[in-house]
Amino acid sequence: LQASEVKTLSLEEVKQSWVLAGLDVFLFFSSSWVARSYWLETRNRIRELQHRRLEADTLVFRALFLQLLSVSNACRALGIVFDAPLRLIFAKNHTLAWRRWLDYLFSSLPTLIWLSMLSVLLLYFIEVYNRTQLRRVPLLRPTFAFINAIFYLLYVTIATLTLHLCGGPGGPTYTDFRRFVYFLLGCGHIGLVFGLLFYGLGLSCQLQRRNSASKGALGPPTRKVLVLVVLLSFTESVRTYNDLEYSLGGLPYNLGSGLSSVLFLAFVKLLLEWVPSMTILWAFRPIAQTSGVSSATLGGSHFLVDPLVPPGESVGKQVDAFLPL
Repeated sequence: LQASEVKTLSLEEVKQSWVLAGLDVFLFFSSSWVARSYWLETRNRIRELQHRRLEADTLVFRALFLQLLSVSNACRALGIVFDAPLRLIFAKNHTLAWRRWLDYLFSSLPTLIWLSMLSVLLLYFIEVYNRTQLRRVPLLRPTFAFINAIFYLLYVTIATLTLHLCGGPGGPTYTDFRRFVYFLLGCGHIGLVFGLLFYGLGLSCQLQRRNSASKGALGPPTRKVLVLVVLLSFTESVRTYNDLEYSLGGLPYNLGSGLSSVLFLAFVKLLLEWVPSMTILWAFRPIAQTSGVSSATLGGSHFLVDPLVPPGESVGKQVDAFLPL
């Protein structure tokens, strides 16, 4: 594909799309608020377990990716909120090339945070899968932390250099920002797709084997893991194609300007970004459950349990199954 100037909506089309933008903002802020409430509830449970000197490692996993999910959706909503006003502010001054730089920043930064959240989820899947295989990988967590740090370092470096050179003698470089950043995001999507398919499906098979030995049917943990793996693999594959094509200067779906394109893009944004968020919240929501375990052990009859473990499983079986998410 030839690198080309990416067309943006006219001011009139931006005004017509405000209703759609408002809907997107409401949905993304709502999912961010729900994720934050789950995170706060999980954090309280972590403090309770730490106070009683009980294992809370996997709850820390859940709290981290719920927090990243909340931040990602909040940034996505804020990006939509500031997009139209910035277009109006910069409309009369076309020499401000870094307006495009801001456009790409608002659209790419939430995706980077989203990738970090999915990497935490993938890390959890890998650790549980390795436990079912009686394997131990001591450097797994530092490796994931290092990869995330490299992605953020590259992102900040690209953003800083392209902004600094935006008005240089060589002309605006916001196109370079688009090329490099979206190529970086596309590579992140590819890695997550392969990781989710391999370890997610492998974990589903292990759960199914354990479940078949007792019930002979798909249990809630297997269904939830399978739904997450299939949905996230599909959406990340589509986003890989979109980001790589965008990095080469093309427009995904060959869309032009016009309100019909805005409608289509709003639908795609909800399908690829909001629906996966709500699916994750459905799968990993904290569950208050009544148990026969003594209150001296769990601090009350209502406690947070692993949503991937079938109701009624004892605490001992939860630990044995290595699924205390």
